Amino acid sequence: MKYFYKKQQHIFEIWLLSIFLGLLPISLLSQTIISTQTGSTNYSGVNGITGNGAITFVIENTNTFAITLKQVDLFWKASQSGAVPKIWYSATSLSGAPFITAGEWSLISTGSALTIPSDGYYTTISGLTFMIPASTQYRFAIESSNGISYSGSTTIIPTPNTFSSSGVNLKAGNARDNGLNIGYGGGFPSPTFNPRFFTGRIVFSTCAQPGPPIISDTSICEGSTAALRITGGNLNNATDWKWYTSSCNGTLAGNGSSLTVTPAGTTTYYVRAEGGCATAGICVPVTVTVKPVPGKPIINPLSSICANTVGQLIINTATPVAAVWSPATKLYTNVSCSIPYDGTTALLQVYAKPAATTIYTAVAVSNGCSSEPATITLTVNNPINISSQPASKTICQSGNAVFTVASNGTAPTYQWFVINGSNTLMLSNNSNYNGVTSSTLTVTNAPYLWNGYKYICRATSHTPCTSTDTSDAALLTAKGNFDPAFAFNASRKNFDGKNYYYYTSPELSIPLPVGNIKTGLENNGGDYITSEITKGKTSYLGIDIPL
Repeated sequence: MKYFYKKQQHIFEIWLLSIFLGLLPISLLSQTIISTQTGSTNYSGVNGITGNGAITFVIENTNTFAITLKQVDLFWKASQSGAVPKIWYSATSLSGAPFITAGEWSLISTGSALTIPSDGYYTTISGLTFMIPASTQYRFAIESSNGISYSGSTTIIPTPNTFSSSGVNLKAGNARDNGLNIGYGGGFPSPTFNPRFFTGRIVFSTCAQPGPPIISDTSICEGSTAALRITGGNLNNATDWKWYTSSCNGTLAGNGSSLTVTPAGTTTYYVRAEGGCATAGICVPVTVTVKPVPGKPIINPLSSICANTVGQLIINTATPVAAVWSPATKLYTNVSCSIPYDGTTALLQVYAKPAATTIYTAVAVSNGCSSEPATITLTVNNPINISSQPASKTICQSGNAVFTVASNGTAPTYQWFVINGSNTLMLSNNSNYNGVTSSTLTVTNAPYLWNGYKYICRATSHTPCTSTDTSDAALLTAKGNFDPAFAFNASRKNFDGKNYYYYTSPELSIPLPVGNIKTGLENNGGDYITSEITKGKTSYLGIDIPL
């Protein structure tokens, strides 16, 4: 009856476990459970001891990748409620009588005090992240502070002694290593009863191995930076990508899915997945080819050109690498300037026809790499044209006059001339003339004898577009200190033998510093003179003062 109860209880526990697994998140469904409940005989858990006890078993990982032990469950009796479980492991004490203490054994974890309402299987220690490497077996021991339960005795031998799933073996009792039993039960730290059979479950997760990274070779120009990026491949249970130089056992260059490098020359880097429970992944090389940068081009010297003519931009044969030219406006690929330059094609020479002086840049391009830019100035000279004429001047004798011209054109030069009667003389700077080779001529202390002189300016443009334009003549009027002026006005009308009217008016004007003194005589007469005009002679004397 007691055995039937336990069997019914086990069935109930399996049913509960199925419900529990059904409620687990998908990420945990990849975990594997190996239980002594399934496909076994005499795993009853009825044997054991009171007090501080222990039971040993082995977990063997035959896979080519690591697994992680997540949880251990054990069969407990209600009388063992309050027990505090611990789990130990050893990599060397794989069989025979154990001595479970620090040194050959290591404590993995201590669980919480257990509440056991009735006999059965209970989660004993959970939350484990203990890794068992590929092709490795460890011996484990469950320690309890309030008794321990296990199966088997000198007369009852449970079967089987090994449970397997997903490349992992759970070994208990009389499973042997090196000719000795694995399963020992009894008092802690030196259980002596054997073979005794661990009765419970283990929960582990397999470690998914990383896939090889997918990455492509790349090329850069000398002095540039390359960003190496993994575009495919799965870390799975590995924790990170590791980058190396020389080899995957060489110098670590960085971590992560990308690596930024600035190699001085062509270099091969290596990357693989590492970390976590996974074994190191496939080592994949990636080569960064470093291409040389062409030298800075040398542009042949240029002469100035005239507007609307053509200048030729040529790369010197000392650096015969085609260049991309800019600005492309008014650049052409033929001397007749009928085929515009596209601004992207590398050429050894182009033809320029700019309207104004322009700075051009040439960047040599070779195998996709660009040089340091070179620049050259193409000077465009424009022909001369006088745009503002000098104005005539009136001065008193010994006075000063200034004549000015303005012109269009490139870097014009000027020369002033004086026209004296039929003679045209080129001026030189002296005490009377200043600025004779500039756009402004200053005449100083001009004598009365210069009255009537005319001045012209001849402007000449810069080579190679040499042209000359001559200004209009500007008149210099120089008045003397006493310079009277006499004027005579007269008019009359005779028709059909009749004297309608006549008018005469001689006038003398004498200039003074404050104005002009004027005196004169008016004589009006005739048979038909208007009544508004007085007949006869009238004289006047006065001064004309400007306001």
